[in-house]
Amino acid sequence: MNIQIKTCISPNFTSDDVDGTFDRAVDIFEDRMKGWFLNWAEDLYKRPHAGLATLHLLFSYFETISIYQRGEDSHNKSRLFFKEGFLSVFPNILSWQSDIRKEALTILYEHGRCGFYHNGMSKKGIMILDQNEPNFPKDTIFSYNPQYQIVFIDLNKFMPAIKAHFDTYIRRLKSGDIKAKENFEKALQILSR
Repeated sequence: MNIQIKTCISPNFTSDDVDGTFDRAVDIFEDRMKGWFLNWAEDLYKRPHAGLATLHLLFSYFETISIYQRGEDSHNKSRLFFKEGFLSVFPNILSWQSDIRKEALTILYEHGRCGFYHNGMSKKGIMILDQNEPNFPKDTIFSYNPQYQIVFIDLNKFMPAIKAHFDTYIRRLKSGDIKAKENFEKALQILSR
């Protein structure tokens, strides 16, 4: 008896859809990231009391995107990859004073990323703003208060910024950006071991 099993490798692709082409690999990657993470986070963040669950999903993006952008494994380098991924999405933080930037990124990594992955929720130092917080500047996605060592995040802007970053990355891959393509292919090789 010959049993054939189709394995779902993303929400819209099965193992039968893999054809070995770069374009298909990008399509599958895009479908995985959107269908398993970003779209769920977008749906979730609109619901009451779902901010931490939304951040839990979103914080996986930064290290992941850095792996693909660098074409390297993040094993034993998750702090570096997380921070690079975060800066890739939010380059404006580079204009912050060096010590403030370092503190904020450390809190985001240790209290956010590590808190979510090792404790199931963030540690102190991460605060989600109410969608209508009147005291938070309208054009600000997140800010850092060094006196209290708290990073404030406005999910209404944080979520769309991550999705926009991902869409831009996918466009770079599809437009033939040679370095992006090479690193993406290296990441695929690393992650398929």
